[in-house]
Amino acid sequence: MNKTELIREVANRTGNTQKNVKEVLQGIQDVVFTSLRDEEGIKLFDGVTLDAVFKDAHESRNPATGEVVMVPPKYMPHAKFGRPIKEALNR
Repeated sequence: MNKTELIREVANRTGNTQKNVKEVLQGIQDVVFTSLRDEEGIKLFDGVTLDAVFKDAHESRNPATGEVVMVPPKYMPHAKFGRPIKEALNR
């Protein structure tokens, strides 16, 4: 399901307009991105947690050339899925 399909489906299920749903989803995205940028975790839905994990600088190898390159330190997104979503998948 892509973003357009998600907006359409949520609008149909809630009785809201697609424009309103799109604005709400954009607002949620902005809050999530800001929270992650500020190194705060955020709990979405029941059982979905997003946070940012710091990765130290390290060496990596280019698989095409075999050249060793230095990867700078950076934050990476991390998602954790809890019991409710796992159970929903295995019904």
